[in-house]
Amino acid sequence: MEQFEAVYKGRKGDRGDQGAKGDRGPKGASRLPGQQAWSIVVLVVVIFVMAGSSLLLTSHEISQNNRKWCATISLLVSQRAPPGSASSNPSRAYEQKLSADFHELRSRLGCGK
Repeated sequence: MEQFEAVYKGRKGDRGDQGAKGDRGPKGASRLPGQQAWSIVVLVVVIFVMAGSSLLLTSHEISQNNRKWCATISLLVSQRAPPGSASSNPSRAYEQKLSADFHELRSRLGCGK
């Protein structure tokens, strides 16, 4: 197989000395043309402005949603469960537990005292 490759590619001889360095070619443009450079800058600025406005809008929507939840929980907490023994009235135990759960939820959400 090596014999066929040698005939096809030719035999390699000894490596010779390196020749003299050639003349340097003309210097190419080192920068983008002005219009392309400005287009890239404007594109990057637009991307960052859109990303920032998206973050601000998301933050605003989450804050507004939290305020609505706090208002709802505060309304539910304003109505206290009727006092009394749960043993004499079993439904009262359920209302007292529900009221306690709403108070705990309000404190976990950070909606007041």
